Amino acid sequence: MSIRSRGFLLLFVGAVLVFSACDQGTKRLAQDHLSEPIDGSVHHRRTVDVDIIDGAFALSYAENPAAAFSFLRSAPAAIRRPVLIVVPSAFLVLVVVLAWRRRRELPLYTHAALALVAGGALGNLIDRVRLGYVVDFLKVHAGFINEAWPPFPIFNVADACVVIGGALMLVSIARHHDPEKPDEGGFQPASARS
Repeated sequence: MSIRSRGFLLLFVGAVLVFSACDQGTKRLAQDHLSEPIDGSVHHRRTVDVDIIDGAFALSYAENPAAAFSFLRSAPAAIRRPVLIVVPSAFLVLVVVLAWRRRRELPLYTHAALALVAGGALGNLIDRVRLGYVVDFLKVHAGFINEAWPPFPIFNVADACVVIGGALMLVSIARHHDPEKPDEGGFQPASARS
């Protein structure tokens, strides 16, 4: 492995670990300051909500045993937990392999997007393995615009990393498929390479 390849691997894995550590640190703060432990259990009980921007943004502790938007919530724990550990683990490996194999072809912002997605996936995977649920605590509500709008599902830093990384990936794909916008040093289809 060349020095450049090793440097890429260290930078990419380092970014994934930083994003995951930010997620885990903020979840720990949420557990410490927004909830209290339930005796003899890994579960916590919400004790306080903190309004940051009245009617728009608050901190509110929640435990999510399901996937995003309560997907698989009604599935038995014996099925739900293995699925929610195996699928994200496979996805995490796929993202790292993709980043490694395309390290010379993909632009920096695409690697940043992949690191955000991988860091978010790792953060939530750690919760699922360690606790059996994901800690959520960021509560956004557009009720200040229109009270009829429902609140957005409570989420966490890992979820935000995945969404931001996914949005950057969409930008990358859009740039890749737009023949009028060449991407300096970025990914080019095989037919465009000379």
